[in-house]
Amino acid sequence: MIKSKFIVLLSLVNLLSCTHNTSYFNGEIYSFEDFPETGLLTGENILLDSIFTGDMYVYDSIIGFSSSKYPDYYFSFFNLQNGNHLLNACKKGAGPNEFGQLSASQQFEHSNGDIKLWLYEDAKKRAHLLNITQSISKGETIIDSVIDLRWKSTGSFQPDSFIFMLEDDKVTTKNQSYKKDADVPGYIPPAYHVWNVVEKSAVQEITLYNRPLVSKDPTAAFFGDYLHSIDRIKPDKSKIAMGMQLLYQVNILDISSGELKGFRMKNTPDFKDLVKTSRSDLRGRYLNLCLDDDYIFAFYSGNKYEDYENYYLCNEVHVFDWEGNPVKRLLLDQKGNHLRLDAVNKKLYLKNYADEVFCYDVKELLYK
Repeated sequence: MIKSKFIVLLSLVNLLSCTHNTSYFNGEIYSFEDFPETGLLTGENILLDSIFTGDMYVYDSIIGFSSSKYPDYYFSFFNLQNGNHLLNACKKGAGPNEFGQLSASQQFEHSNGDIKLWLYEDAKKRAHLLNITQSISKGETIIDSVIDLRWKSTGSFQPDSFIFMLEDDKVTTKNQSYKKDADVPGYIPPAYHVWNVVEKSAVQEITLYNRPLVSKDPTAAFFGDYLHSIDRIKPDKSKIAMGMQLLYQVNILDISSGELKGFRMKNTPDFKDLVKTSRSDLRGRYLNLCLDDDYIFAFYSGNKYEDYENYYLCNEVHVFDWEGNPVKRLLLDQKGNHLRLDAVNKKLYLKNYADEVFCYDVKELLYK
């Protein structure tokens, strides 16, 4: 089995061509022809016994949802084995044990038998580690840790689009693309910063792009979308994967070294092509991302940027390994706008606009 896996890996490496530089991207870009295999998957409809909506979170036997539409709480959790509702967590409000607007970047922790999820409270600039297992057991919201990040809000600080917890008292944040000066064309591109939360100091800046993107086309998309990506951190916290919204490209960032690599299908648009493309001709590419320590699952759209009704509806999943090799194309029998991976049981979960959830077992296809 080990020998056969080695042979497969060698063949995958050969799918990537030699690298080339780009004037915008701060790293090498590797091109690949196509995915070597395509798999067709039929999903199982998952039934839950209470109302749910919003973003989706899955880990082992637990599925959760978060939405501003919930009147009193941000999160609702269910048992995947029987569909039973388990808990409403993180009460809304400004009082003790209440939370302002919460978001999460799909970063789970698993320790001492407990499932935990990192949350970010933007209004108070705090990260909270929600202990889902203990919250369900005790019937109340249990927070294991709180990290205060208000100290890093300096005059040059921009809102964060992604926040991930690292080892050794460190956190990494990605600032949003922003316009620094109204009289200067273009938007300042996003970058990652690593911080020491104990010493309250900056450790490292990782530049993702060399210069702002500038377009003279008044019908062009919002400049932030040109460089926008959905980012997720590898469970071992060593790398970050990024699915580019408007490019057929997945980026992999090594956090320790700062090395950035992009992996793009051949004969597809480059950064320089985006600034020449009108809004009506743009198409969405990777609009969702989920992963484990073995693979990156990139949810591919291909729909027109201005097709607001169908833009986020996808049923095609592109699988890469952590070296950037294209592994497999998965075609799901349902379309949806949310894709999540249960990294424990190797199952993909798809949710659509109607809040229907479908489960796809990928263990036999990818984890033999």
